[in-house]
Amino acid sequence: MRGIDNYKVKEINYNPETLIFSTKMEFDDLPFYTMYEMSGRLLHIPIEGKGFQSVTFLGPMNPTIRIEGELVEVDGVEYYNTTNVKVTESIKDMEVTLQGLFGGDEELGRITNHLLNRFSVEIMQAITKFNIDVSEIVDLAEAHNKIMKKLKLMRKSYCIGSKLPEKDFVSEG
Repeated sequence: MRGIDNYKVKEINYNPETLIFSTKMEFDDLPFYTMYEMSGRLLHIPIEGKGFQSVTFLGPMNPTIRIEGELVEVDGVEYYNTTNVKVTESIKDMEVTLQGLFGGDEELGRITNHLLNRFSVEIMQAITKFNIDVSEIVDLAEAHNKIMKKLKLMRKSYCIGSKLPEKDFVSEG
């Protein structure tokens, strides 16, 4: 994934009573590159393929991220443990390239990619009707906990607005 550094934080809130963080952000285009394998139908057309894919969600996007947690004690120190992450976003358009469609048939692949991009707004509207939560696909709570542990930002005293000591920003590798 690339492009994640191209964002603005619009708002950050933390409620120490409920232990809930919320953030409003703005992203420009957000590209993803990965390998894929599929067999299915899109608009009643059978689509099969295996290969490299490039998907760029076109911005601006304005996600809201809500992080819920609990305090846990480890060796006498209370830490913030993320229990749930909810990302709310409505992606309106995308650009997509799928290589290897239809067993590598270049003409069918070119036409399919053209149609996917030509009707990308309508496809995104259909997908958003399913109301898919990104956090259901990726365990964002676990990822958040790993990042926070690495940065040593999970101590309770840090979560209530106290200034973070610079030494705690240094990773141990």
